[in-house]
Amino acid sequence: MENINNFQIDKKNDAYQNILLVKQATEKYINQKNFNLLIKNYGDLFDCPAEVLSFKAKQILSSKFNYRIGKFDINFNFFSAIKDFLIISLLVIVLKAFKQKHIQQEKYDIILDDVEQIRQLFIFKKLLTKFNKSIIFTKKIFFNNDSELQKIKIKFSNFFLLDETNRNINIIEFLKNNYKILKESKKNNINFFIFFKPILFSILKYNYFFKKYNARFLIHDRFYKTCPIRNYMFKKNGGEKICLTQIHLVESSISLFCDIDVLLSFGKESFSKEKFIKLGGRINDILSIGSIQMESLYHDEKKIKLPESFDIVFIGVNITTWTYVSEKMSQNYYKTIEWLKKISIKYPKLKILIKHHPSWLGDAQETEITQNSNIKTLIRNNKPSKLDYLINKSLFYKLKFFIENTFMRNDTSYYKKNESYHFLTQSKINLSFGSTMIIEGVGNDNPSYFVDPNLENSSHFSTLKNLDPLRISNFGMLEDIIKTNIENSSVDKKLDKKTICLESSSVSNRIYNYLTN
Repeated sequence: MENINNFQIDKKNDAYQNILLVKQATEKYINQKNFNLLIKNYGDLFDCPAEVLSFKAKQILSSKFNYRIGKFDINFNFFSAIKDFLIISLLVIVLKAFKQKHIQQEKYDIILDDVEQIRQLFIFKKLLTKFNKSIIFTKKIFFNNDSELQKIKIKFSNFFLLDETNRNINIIEFLKNNYKILKESKKNNINFFIFFKPILFSILKYNYFFKKYNARFLIHDRFYKTCPIRNYMFKKNGGEKICLTQIHLVESSISLFCDIDVLLSFGKESFSKEKFIKLGGRINDILSIGSIQMESLYHDEKKIKLPESFDIVFIGVNITTWTYVSEKMSQNYYKTIEWLKKISIKYPKLKILIKHHPSWLGDAQETEITQNSNIKTLIRNNKPSKLDYLINKSLFYKLKFFIENTFMRNDTSYYKKNESYHFLTQSKINLSFGSTMIIEGVGNDNPSYFVDPNLENSSHFSTLKNLDPLRISNFGMLEDIIKTNIENSSVDKKLDKKTICLESSSVSNRIYNYLTN
């Protein structure tokens, strides 16, 4: 088999084209005959179609691409392969030996899956409480003190047993198959258990959970966390629809090989669906609903008048893989900050704020650019809660959290409520390089635009033609739009807002009516 680590992108190329090359390299590797045979054997053992497991393998491999260095970063260690062989073999042997009585099935209307943060519980609370019986699968243990959430069953999903079908697995065949995987790993200098360990866990986990907790509907967020095995097992066990709520732009580097049944999108458009398919994904249907995050975190919350108003709010973006996809991406991000500084110097009376995510750790280059200007930068104003320290984060993250909040507060504006939606709705104009909040702002009648020098941000916007009217390509265009909105702050009447984002105060009702009618 080919050595996948030999593949490399050229960062001088267009970002979207580089990501398509990663997609092609992933498909070529997974579709090799020897690998397909290993996949087929696993599918036969666990009664799961080979194409479902192959799709999962593509997700796993594409996630191993390191955009920072422009290559797949899969180091081979034969002892690690032996360790993985022993772990999964012993796991199945132990689970098979565990004598469990017949699974007593519980019936529910809807499942919320893959919850990792408390915030997700509250975002979906309004929707889940509309159903008679709801259940939430979490990846962490939460202390639930909310009276409405206490009516919903919350199940820690990283503990599972074997269902009746998998308890009857031929253990000899299973061990022989694992040994073949180990041999192929040594032969090809790649630990194939990086694929088959998560594949096995997904099969066992979801087969057990969906047999025990049966529901008509399943809902989740974050399209980069979709799972074809979960989707297959849910429908195999009687589920009807699997809905994914859109909370991000379809940014290419986190959108490869997404497996989506129904996409609950921001606006009435088909471009997102087309982009997912071009990036190797599968999507059955799309329904426009608006933003469930904005409904929960803004419309359903008490409105707060900020102690200071701003003419321009620049909404930060998470600095993730897109930064490294091509040289142009990072260059144009800093060019955007340079334009913002140029505006602040030319119009010194304008009050300008850069509002970053709470997880933002600071950026020396950005700080240097904004020096000697009237631009303010807001990071985080509140220390993390005890819950953040005790439950939700690793030891490393606790330390990072402490450092951020103790030593990184210089040049920061402070507010009692550091929630981005209040800045979005109380400024005269909102700008960003790639934040989803620009889309949400348009749906809420707040003038909002993407700053995209030379229209080169293909990682975020390629093929999403409904967003073209929001993209500012040069400084003159930026200056004109700012002057227009400072004098009269309003969304362009020519803009077809519904193709971008629906008004978001009734998102949960839209989802509920779609599922129940």
